[in-house]
Amino acid sequence: MEFTAPVHVGDFMEYHGWIEKVGNCSYKCKFEAYKVACMCDTTDMDMTGIASTAATACVPPVLCGTATGSLYIAKDKQRGSQEASFDNVVHAIKVKS
Repeated sequence: MEFTAPVHVGDFMEYHGWIEKVGNCSYKCKFEAYKVACMCDTTDMDMTGIASTAATACVPPVLCGTATGSLYIAKDKQRGSQEASFDNVVHAIKVKS
């Protein structure tokens, strides 16, 4: 895991993950964490009539961390496609049979 920017209490986060590589029983996954909004610093703002929970959007979102992980599923535990609409879909990632 690599941290690329600070995260503080009250920050609004968004997480993305995807499968990067499919093996026989394993999957290599990538993950990213983005800060999409942060709490306003009320010490230097006129907060008259504004809730004390005011936040500001991060435009564009700030990448705060990346990670790589591996997932292992034993052959006898693999279920295959659980959604019929995925049965005949050709994916960019080729699955070894």
